Amino acid sequence: MRCFVLMILLGIACELAAEDLLQVNVSVKPESDATVKQPVTISLEVLTPNWFAKEPKIVLPTNPQWVVVEAPLSKGPISKNQQGKTWSGILVEYAAYPINAGQLGLGKIDVVAEVANPGAPASQVKWQSEPITVSAVMPKGVKNLDQLIVASDVNIKEQWQIPENPKVGDSLIRTITIEAEGTQSMLIPETHWPRMEGARLYEQKPILNNSSNRGTAKATRKQELQYTLERKGKLRIRALSWQWYNVDTQQLQTVSVPEKVIEVKASPLFTSGESKQANPSGMKSKWLFGVTVMLACIVLLAVVVTRFKSNLIAYWKQEKQRFLQRPRQQFRGLLHCIDNNTPQEILRRCYPWIAQLPNEVGNDLQSSNEWLALQKAAIGQGELNRAQLKNRVTSAYYQSGKSTLKGHLKLPTLYSDLNNRT
Repeated sequence: MRCFVLMILLGIACELAAEDLLQVNVSVKPESDATVKQPVTISLEVLTPNWFAKEPKIVLPTNPQWVVVEAPLSKGPISKNQQGKTWSGILVEYAAYPINAGQLGLGKIDVVAEVANPGAPASQVKWQSEPITVSAVMPKGVKNLDQLIVASDVNIKEQWQIPENPKVGDSLIRTITIEAEGTQSMLIPETHWPRMEGARLYEQKPILNNSSNRGTAKATRKQELQYTLERKGKLRIRALSWQWYNVDTQQLQTVSVPEKVIEVKASPLFTSGESKQANPSGMKSKWLFGVTVMLACIVLLAVVVTRFKSNLIAYWKQEKQRFLQRPRQQFRGLLHCIDNNTPQEILRRCYPWIAQLPNEVGNDLQSSNEWLALQKAAIGQGELNRAQLKNRVTSAYYQSGKSTLKGHLKLPTLYSDLNNRT
């Protein structure tokens, strides 16, 4: 029980010590009737009776119903006289934008400060605010904010990159830059480009940028669109318009870019006056024809394989056997056997191979020291020197004349080959 009471008293003492070293005052403007997509200013006074060893760390909350700008709107020194004692520190202001209407909870703000102590090490003091809640309302006369810009000013810039005498197959580059004051770039809605006949559209990833001028936020959204021309004639690109709510006049306004008509000429690369992309039905029919031909070939191949499967297997085995019986392949097989098999197996493989050699070459091989060593190793009376045996067999192979191209191909005559196949 005493330990429990001691822990409570220690916690109260630490809390009182933190209050003696750090004081944070939070104010929110406006707390009620904040306009959706417009900034709510959060001001923090971070004060200490001593001084900060380094700048306090302020951690803002994250909430999907808000766009919180981590870069402060302003920051500067501040000092206050409280009960005859001077408290000094910093005043920081942040902006948070509510996305929806209603009673919106923003969350808690955390502050971590290193407070210097005269003649002692600095103390780390932590502080957390109460939950912040703001009431947000829709702009007057507005029911849907999905495609609406809420700002104090909006400006639209349009740029074109058009080749001289555009023709089928060329590309046009259109750049739309939306500049808005008093908002953030991620709150500017995405532009929906109208589809059209005669051109294929390729949208690039937008470039977003935020800046501040004397505490006023300025947002820029730059969007680029590529038109690939697919048909000769007049290409009519419709006008675009954006609705925005002027928070200063509290009125809905419209800004737009005009319609554009481009004369597209035929290209020598497309004799019909249309690119391949401009005729999707023709491409589809060619694609279907190609798939049909491919499937027919697969079916025909499957029928042939099924019908002549046994004959094909027998022919493959016959050709494989003929290939293995060639002197050069038998010679390679014998060398492989010398490297990897027992003397008994080597001796067994050598006899039929020697029988194909000329008599003088075969007799010379069988009277060599390497052959005698092989016979002794086969009955367990000595060690086999495989390298010397391979050299002796190789010498016999080249002496026999079977290493020449004519000697080991055994090309059949046309007549005999036909007789064998029938």
